[in-house]
Amino acid sequence: MAQQSRISTAFAFPHKARLLPSGFAALFLSLSLVLPPAGLPVNLCLFKWITGVPCPGCGLTRSVTCLSHGHFAAAFHFHPFGIVAYLVLAGLLFAPFAPAGIYSACASWFRSRKLGLAFTVVFVAYAVLRIWAVATGQWQNIW
Repeated sequence: MAQQSRISTAFAFPHKARLLPSGFAALFLSLSLVLPPAGLPVNLCLFKWITGVPCPGCGLTRSVTCLSHGHFAAAFHFHPFGIVAYLVLAGLLFAPFAPAGIYSACASWFRSRKLGLAFTVVFVAYAVLRIWAVATGQWQNIW
């Protein structure tokens, strides 16, 4: 009986430390439903204002917004890492309601240094390639 009580309590009262990231994810995903998929008419990227080339994160917001509107090809076109960002946001949104065992397994997987290093290397390589391609005119600057 004590085991049943502990399990139902874990579902009923999410851990407070999980609520803040979940709130930010809920806010961002809610905004992605309201924002137009093509983006705002104003460029908000300071890096692009200064250099004229897109920063590594340029297009992520539009990519997530396109995913929220069901435009998958456009989302990939704006930024291929938008799919990863959307999945992470969705995971953060539902994290407070995950059972403790699943939450701790996912958290340890995300804390893995190998995963973080692999993601960073791929993200930076993509960013350098994109900046070089846009700067040399070999890639259309859609950002």
